Amino acid sequence: ARARKKRGVPSKASAPMLTFDAGLGVLVESLQSRLGSSLQLQTNVTAVKRDDSGWMVETSAGGCQRHSAVLMCAPAYRVAGIAIDGIPPHDLAPLREVYYPPIARVALAFRRDQIAHALDGFGVLIARKEQMNTLGILFSSSLFPNRAPEGYALLTAFLGGSRGRHILDTSDSALIELALADMRKLLGVSGRPVFEDVLRVPLAIPQYNVGYETVLAAIGDIEKRAPGVFIASSFRQGISVADCIVAGKAASGRVLGHVAGA
Repeated sequence: ARARKKRGVPSKASAPMLTFDAGLGVLVESLQSRLGSSLQLQTNVTAVKRDDSGWMVETSAGGCQRHSAVLMCAPAYRVAGIAIDGIPPHDLAPLREVYYPPIARVALAFRRDQIAHALDGFGVLIARKEQMNTLGILFSSSLFPNRAPEGYALLTAFLGGSRGRHILDTSDSALIELALADMRKLLGVSGRPVFEDVLRVPLAIPQYNVGYETVLAAIGDIEKRAPGVFIASSFRQGISVADCIVAGKAASGRVLGHVAGA
């Protein structure tokens, strides 16, 4: 599958947005096809224990596998729930405290003539002081090809976050109306959408809040005290897809270096 970068030239301070012709699921599906039968789904890792040949990975299903190294890519709260040989549970406390707020994604499509705005950009981010319902709106069909038929436009709104923690208890219809209200005000949207889709993510994007160096120090301490265990996730080196790909590649290099030197 071909990756698509954001149209236009991104600022030097930000990584370009990217996706695939058939969506980001292509990346996961490609990895799944390469891993084949070695991929285990719906299986929780409960412990990672050291032995003379490396590390034993234990699962909730009662399985146990030996590996020369272990790369953890789970969210912080999942890593904090795994018993890692040589790491007392209280030393994982900073990972348990990483905040993942809830997010609701509301995708709405309209006929192009229903939207007054030119949609000639990335989208809009909405500051708290504006007192609107949404955190931001992406101009999805402007950013990437094949997101809406000719003559239509797809807008993706995000609601919730740390300033809207009630979002998981809000009905789909109410979320759509909240997003529509801001789209009408900001983008001159008229009429009803021709397509609606709502998705809730209870634990969404890790927040790099003040004092986050405590979390990063804990990650470094884990890798130092448990040689052969590595951590690479969105709570370490950035939340964007581009950040995760770069960090994942760097982590794989560290794993290969460890295995080669073992």
